[in-house]
Amino acid sequence: MNSEKDFDRLSPKKRANYIRDYYNQKDGQNIYATSPDFNLRELEIDFIINNVKGPRILDLGCGNGYTLLRLAEKIKGDLIGVDFSSEMIQGANQLLKKNRQKLKSQPKFFEGDGTTFSPLGGKIDTIISERFLLNLPNKRSQYETIENIHRLLRSRGFYLMIEGSKDGLRKLNKLRESVGLEPILDRDKHNLSSRKFNDNELFEFLKKYFTIMEVKTFDLYYLIGRLIYPKIIYPEKPHYNHPVNEIARKLTAQINFPSQGIGHVKGYVLRKK
Repeated sequence: MNSEKDFDRLSPKKRANYIRDYYNQKDGQNIYATSPDFNLRELEIDFIINNVKGPRILDLGCGNGYTLLRLAEKIKGDLIGVDFSSEMIQGANQLLKKNRQKLKSQPKFFEGDGTTFSPLGGKIDTIISERFLLNLPNKRSQYETIENIHRLLRSRGFYLMIEGSKDGLRKLNKLRESVGLEPILDRDKHNLSSRKFNDNELFEFLKKYFTIMEVKTFDLYYLIGRLIYPKIIYPEKPHYNHPVNEIARKLTAQINFPSQGIGHVKGYVLRKK
């Protein structure tokens, strides 16, 4: 599979199978297997840790469980992760075994379909989706999954949603263009399944089901890591593990930088109506 057109010709079921096979080929014990930009991933996890509520937490599309394991270091509770990749779930259980001694909670990981998953034991206090909806096969499945998340939450429960933004990527690319950098592609052979949201459309849909408590963007990280750094080293290619990205992460964590909605990922704190 080498092009967007090839991927888009597939049926929704075949797209889902393609995505599962893609993740089954990764190393489930590599904590950053699902997100090579590990500094941005850590910022996302910090956002989750700072906003998670209640003892019963569900991570849909949990990958190899790294986010839940980080949470388990901080809180005591009933932590549940589900992912349709057998390799990711095997990796999650291996990482759990390796890190068990330093955890306050012992997460449980299940191989299954996160779009329809319904755990036993009652309603959930907080549901997390971190780039999970981004990889669903079509818009309909994305919005139906949000509706299912709403059903699974307890009254006034929280949904922490970290997903892709078309508008944020467009703003970033406009800035890159202004300094002579090429645009970052919305999709390429490494992320053919990427299905980012239109911000206004998503916002109007979410308002039907949730009170939107906060919208988090990572503007400073993107400005340094995707604009200043690549411009300085051009024509060399930037790398995620360059020290400047770690600096960008630390500054983003410390500075309350005014949000302009720049960047392809946004975080939402949503409370069930």
